[in-house]
Amino acid sequence: MQVQDKLPVNSDIQVKERLGMSIFIIIVLTALVLKGTVLWIARKVPGEMKIFLGLVLMFSLHNLCELLIYFGPLQANTSDMLLRAYYVLCSMVVTWMCLYSIHVAAFKSDFAPRIVLSTGIVVSLIFLFTDLVVVGAERLGPGLTALKGPYYFVFQVAMITGFVFVITSLALSWKNSDNHLVKTRCSLVLLALMPIMVAATAVILLMQFDVKVNAAGLIPISTTIFLVIILKMERSHRLTDMRMLIPGSEESKALGEIMSAFSNYSIYGENHKETLNEIERALVIYKHTAMANRKTSDIAKEMGMPRPTLYSIYNRLGLKESIRDVLKRPDA
Repeated sequence: MQVQDKLPVNSDIQVKERLGMSIFIIIVLTALVLKGTVLWIARKVPGEMKIFLGLVLMFSLHNLCELLIYFGPLQANTSDMLLRAYYVLCSMVVTWMCLYSIHVAAFKSDFAPRIVLSTGIVVSLIFLFTDLVVVGAERLGPGLTALKGPYYFVFQVAMITGFVFVITSLALSWKNSDNHLVKTRCSLVLLALMPIMVAATAVILLMQFDVKVNAAGLIPISTTIFLVIILKMERSHRLTDMRMLIPGSEESKALGEIMSAFSNYSIYGENHKETLNEIERALVIYKHTAMANRKTSDIAKEMGMPRPTLYSIYNRLGLKESIRDVLKRPDA
């Protein structure tokens, strides 16, 4: 695999390239820190988050590879391996996007995930160990762009097919499911993944027409947008449970109150009934905080009880004033 140099001859061009490189590094480092923080926090979260964490890990490795490519001292000796690794990570990112869409769409069969994962691994091995897709690298500004191999279309077809699979699986599940939660999950995840698919498709189309593309920062920015949407809308889709580990969040406060009630029960021998009341109080206040802009009847339905039963809980736990305070909070 060869690297062709195209050195700038104008000092103004060099200055612009250095500025662009600095901006790129700041963007990718920020995105990498955010994803690393998510992975660090999410390691403690119980529940079925393995596919989500795998997707975030792939995003992180992809960002890291882009960052390494743009460090000049490393380019001379590592361009070959880094470019191959970059294409492998592109393949695995799309593979994990497909797996995540299957998970979100609540597919019952285990066959589809196995086929998707097997295909992703085979395609990645082709990228890594052959020159069929990429035969070399060409410097474009401070970065690299690929010299296409005779079967470069395999990469393009694999990426586009993966995106079509993601869109189709989420859209069909949204259309056919009677479960409101599944519909919400599919629509939000499709919205969150769309910037990634649009950015990657644009680069693929430009490469198809032999336009030399340095897409520095596009994928790190779009994957960061995905994370922001997923974490911001966590209460709506419930695919993740990370908010309870974020200090100051309503989930963290409720968890702290429940743990405190349990500690008082297990260590200090607090009355059993009083402990249950404290736990129930924390859960009811949390639910009202999370649904502060909703009617009491909607909150009762969400909690799986009729409205009169919820009012009786208010009276039993003395929560009328507390609930009124919650509903008046500007940030609730």
